Amino acid sequence: MTLAIKNLSHTKGNKALFRHIHFDIKPGQRVLVQGANGAGKSTLLKIVAGLLSSDKGHITYQGHPLHSELAQYFNHMSYLGHQNSLKKSLTPLENLKEQLCLANSTVTDFQINAVLETLGLTTQKHQLCETLSAGECRKVALAGVMLKNKPLWILDEPFNSLDKDSYHKLQAICQQHLGHGGMILLSCHMGSHHYEGCHVVQL
Repeated sequence: MTLAIKNLSHTKGNKALFRHIHFDIKPGQRVLVQGANGAGKSTLLKIVAGLLSSDKGHITYQGHPLHSELAQYFNHMSYLGHQNSLKKSLTPLENLKEQLCLANSTVTDFQINAVLETLGLTTQKHQLCETLSAGECRKVALAGVMLKNKPLWILDEPFNSLDKDSYHKLQAICQQHLGHGGMILLSCHMGSHHYEGCHVVQL
């Protein structure tokens, strides 16, 4: 799986958010998008996720235009935006089972429980999400990304609300995903020194 972004430009209202963005993502690679608030990081990630259209430029997936391969692309990509997209009236376990069902992902209860344990959510898995902290809800959303087992992760500020221990744990999970040939596109307000060896796109 190879994703190529070429000459991407986008305008919102009368403001050019970004112009002539170029980068590739290949198996085992991570690309970090940086920029000030309002620079267009979230918009760029949504465009690459196939959720928005750009004004100019194009994206190719496996050498073909993304718009012609969306169904296959969505089967290989997992997107997490600023919002966790959790139902507050459900538990983490219920939320994950519903998400996985909608994504046509066959995952056992053992696998779900293992990921929740890795993220330190074992004791919270039967609590309603409305009772959880912002950091715990973020980890539930990230558990969904992990369990869908897609090669490409597109993550918008994935470390928001996470404490130091959870941040380092997620970094290790990302490295493991890359080590298995996965690909990651993410935005983050932290400096690029947190991501040595990855390509940085500055907006």
